[in-house]
Amino acid sequence: MDIWRRLKALKEETREDQKVAIHHLQEHTIEWLRKAIEVIFHESITMVEIHTTNAYKEKTSKGDTKVRPTLGMVVSGGATYKEILGKVKTAVAGNEARKAIRTIKSTKDGKMVIVFDKDQKAVSDIQKALKESVEGLRTRQIGEDGRTETLHVRGMDMECTREDLRQALQEKLGH
Repeated sequence: MDIWRRLKALKEETREDQKVAIHHLQEHTIEWLRKAIEVIFHESITMVEIHTTNAYKEKTSKGDTKVRPTLGMVVSGGATYKEILGKVKTAVAGNEARKAIRTIKSTKDGKMVIVFDKDQKAVSDIQKALKESVEGLRTRQIGEDGRTETLHVRGMDMECTREDLRQALQEKLGH
């Protein structure tokens, strides 16, 4: 972890308004270096650039894109996980689309996540069956619906609320 110590020392020597350029070495992957820099310079406003060779970019970009082989659905609705699970099982019992379900998990806040094979029709069928047979159950698809996008926000801590984030985005975007 010699490079880790050196990156931490670099952060200590760098003023907030400076820009830092780092050349990628073969010792670690670009992903490892990027994540290490994100962790070390997390609460800093220092701009860090990572440089690498075109040959390495071409080598890593071939077949490097990850395509998630699953789709998901979040199910919630004024009941415990156990009660929701029972309702879901009875709602999908006769549905052929249930074969696309890989797993059913619980979230920290008691909601249910159903993970499906990548079959949009099966997800839509299950979602429709749940809405028709169980009153008060809310479903939200996650995955390739195009409505979700991951944002990485610097300087956000555990006490940050959804409203704080919304307000900061509105101020930054001018809306």
